[in-house]
Amino acid sequence: MKNYAKAYADAAKTEKDSERAEELREISLIIEKVSTDKPETFREAIQLAWLSHLIANTGLGAALSFAKFDQYMFPFYQRDIENGLTTFEEARDLVAMLYLKCNEPKMRTVQSMALAGLDANGESTANEFTKVCLAAARITKLPYPNISLQVSPTKSPEWVMDEAIETIKLGFGIPQLVNADTWMKAFLDLGHTPEESCNFYNMGCVETLIANGCEGWLVSPGGSFFSYSQILDEILDLYKAGETTLDTFDDLKNKVLDRLEMAVEQVRVPAGHVFGMGRNGYDPFGSVWIDGCLEKGKDMYQGGCAIPGHVVVTGCGLANAADSLSAIKTLVYDDGKYTLDELIDIVRNNYEGNERLRQYIINSVPHYGNDVEWVDELAAEMFKRLTYKVDSLNDGTIPQKYVNSYFSYTQATSIGECTNATFDGRKKGEPISDGLGPVQGRDTKGPTHLIDSLLRLDYKYMNGALATNLKVTASIFSTKGGIAALKSMLKTYLAQGGPQIQINFVTPADLLDAKENPYKHRDLVVRIAGFCEYFIYLDDKMQNEIISRTAYEAA
Repeated sequence: MKNYAKAYADAAKTEKDSERAEELREISLIIEKVSTDKPETFREAIQLAWLSHLIANTGLGAALSFAKFDQYMFPFYQRDIENGLTTFEEARDLVAMLYLKCNEPKMRTVQSMALAGLDANGESTANEFTKVCLAAARITKLPYPNISLQVSPTKSPEWVMDEAIETIKLGFGIPQLVNADTWMKAFLDLGHTPEESCNFYNMGCVETLIANGCEGWLVSPGGSFFSYSQILDEILDLYKAGETTLDTFDDLKNKVLDRLEMAVEQVRVPAGHVFGMGRNGYDPFGSVWIDGCLEKGKDMYQGGCAIPGHVVVTGCGLANAADSLSAIKTLVYDDGKYTLDELIDIVRNNYEGNERLRQYIINSVPHYGNDVEWVDELAAEMFKRLTYKVDSLNDGTIPQKYVNSYFSYTQATSIGECTNATFDGRKKGEPISDGLGPVQGRDTKGPTHLIDSLLRLDYKYMNGALATNLKVTASIFSTKGGIAALKSMLKTYLAQGGPQIQINFVTPADLLDAKENPYKHRDLVVRIAGFCEYFIYLDDKMQNEIISRTAYEAA
């Protein structure tokens, strides 16, 4: 690392242009210093942060993170402000330059940054440098770093939400809002100390870990992704084969829930299992940054980390399964319009010749996300059964912790491509629902009803990752009343325990035009799931999935 930094310092001395040469001479001196000595000024600290991040990327790092950036940078900023060595604007511009570097073509990996939050005593850690980081984001309006703003509904000062709204309303998907109270409690419940639990951060998108000490996200040999729709199909397969009966809707629902628990049980890892690269993998540079590795003299992949990693179990397509059960209950068990066998045959034939029925399901059967209590409860039961079962695996057999996730990354599209037609009107190959959100376009009653549906879920063991998208249009921010209403709604969601939410602020007409005229919209940024990306870089299916999400306008 020292040699790498010094090579940069030497390269900075070769510029001939007089104005640029003076600037590069200063950069060279700073790099030479931080290559061997600890930084003393804000300028030196941010240079060292970037070099470290760059080397991690060069070493094939993925899902990179600056972690709790405003916490470790604040002392340098505060000291320079007090000594008259920098101003808010100068620091903001340096942070903006850091953001620009993160978005250079060769840095195209998901990169994150966590701001604000709580300390070990449960007090707010939001500071003046938090404002600097958000101000820089408002200038650059770039996808990276993927900023998560940790908001405590009980402890964060009011300006934190004000800064969030000011940034969100610019329409580039930043920041995502993370409930500091909910996540800190989740990590405490996993057995981590207060000092560890308050230090949680989003690793890349929304994958939540403990900064400086955690081994990473791990995958069980039994798999990590569970499709709710597949679980439902397996029960219906048994029914069609005559191996089970489904005389009542409760029979069907309970057998789905039981089979879900059986599937989760299969991810249980045997004692002594070696994760990841196993005994053959090493990352010396990464290990330097992880507590425990130097003390033990062990690489992070050889048991050196102070905190064992988290084994992830991900639920996919929750809304599709809830809506499918709603359709089966309505059409078969309540109204008797079809027998279960008839409906199964229609869906498994991809609704061929039954488009009228498909449209009836889409437009008339109740859907999750519209504050219809009995439908939301179907989703809530399946969500609770998975999260509670995952937590029950933490019996001490392995030092790692099992955590659950409702973060689909790009799997809403890719899993959808290999998923047969579902009973909610979705045809074979179409995207499945994303994260904990409703089926795309099926939440038609407005954002407050969607929030009510989300708050029916039991988040007690929500401890791995979560991406909840709320798509709004420009009209929300066209009046002070609209802005105030959105802020109030987000605060209510967090105050009632909602763990995470992100605003995808776009105009549907712009998205459609961007498909036809991409070069006119090269700066159009959209939120995919836990991360943002330029819309024109997405493939056709992912673009269509973004467009299909419900966009809420001002009343």
